[in-house]
Amino acid sequence: MSGNDASKLRELSESPAGRLLWRYSLPAVVGMLVMSLYNIIDRIFIGQGVGPEAIAGLAITFPVMNLSAALGVLIGAGGSARLSILLGAKNYDDARRTLCSSLILLMAIVCCYLCCFAIFIDEILIAFGASEVTLPYAREFMLYILPGMFMTNFAFTFNNFMRASGYPVKAMLTMLIGAGCNLVLAPIFIFYLKLGIKGAAIATDISMMISAFFVLSHFFSRKSTLHFSGSREMYRLKAKIVLPVLYIGAAPSVVNAAACFINVIINKSLYFHGGDMAVAAAGIFTSYTSMMTMVVVGI
Repeated sequence: MSGNDASKLRELSESPAGRLLWRYSLPAVVGMLVMSLYNIIDRIFIGQGVGPEAIAGLAITFPVMNLSAALGVLIGAGGSARLSILLGAKNYDDARRTLCSSLILLMAIVCCYLCCFAIFIDEILIAFGASEVTLPYAREFMLYILPGMFMTNFAFTFNNFMRASGYPVKAMLTMLIGAGCNLVLAPIFIFYLKLGIKGAAIATDISMMISAFFVLSHFFSRKSTLHFSGSREMYRLKAKIVLPVLYIGAAPSVVNAAACFINVIINKSLYFHGGDMAVAAAGIFTSYTSMMTMVVVGI
């Protein structure tokens, strides 16, 4: 471990808690706000370029995205918290095992849920509140966003690991890069290339791929405090490594999953009492409230 790496870990163990809270929570808050900006950017440009029905269709996909995030949080929150504990105990070998095992766990979980989403996409969207009008928009967006959801989970999960291992500012920058790309690409794909709602999905896919590239490249670099190992043995899933990650990540994952199903109930109730435009209006409001929530999550 280099002197710079040792200095970062020593800072985490010896610096005053208040100073660390400020230094680490501020970039985390910015990163979480950037995460919510993806939804806001998509809604702004889709509303202007496609129409209110497309906004309603996008609102139907929000619970699906929440469910995806809940599964990602299981590894992201659990793994990064476990990583912090191991680094504090100076157990660097198990910390590296946790990082490598989390990669395998995340790949397995993401592949499973993406296959389910792809096979049962119409059934899921209808169950989540899609109508005859909004289903085509929701389906088109989901079919194009599915590859990007793979990258999204990798970007946000290992962004947490990056922050936990002593790189809060770098973690924030990786999210800012992706959001900046989405801000530039979304209007190009929606208005200039006239791809409509699928253009917004493609722009998000490319942006998340760029964020994921920067995040993962950090852990492939030997200069990082922790990095992916070249030894296959490090990637073997062992109970003493995997179970603590799942135990810690279970609570925030269940909370995210609960939010998903609450959103489903709201969408169904709004459609019953106010139709598709009520669902669209609630989708816009949800984007706003998610920004407020992300501040708390970041801290």
